[in-house]
Amino acid sequence: MTMTANETANPTAQLTSQLTATALTELVVSVYRETLGVADLDEQSDFYEWGGDSLTAFRITARLEEALGAEVPVALVFAYPSPADLADVVHADYVQA
Repeated sequence: MTMTANETANPTAQLTSQLTATALTELVVSVYRETLGVADLDEQSDFYEWGGDSLTAFRITARLEEALGAEVPVALVFAYPSPADLADVVHADYVQA
């Protein structure tokens, strides 16, 4: 695989450029499930309805940052409380950027 100049300068671009929207949504759902301790949580579940708080939001973003290798602002969890909505924003900001 040939890397673009952007991917060479930013190794995260290589990882995230290969991540589909569906795979990112699955990742976010998995992180929500593990962090909130709710196996039944799905992509439309609401962070607040499942007991999410500021500490949990920081844990979610830390896990996503570790997996993606890119900063995910904690404010996004509050602004986009479902895994699907958060994944859409992260995909738009980090994958399609």
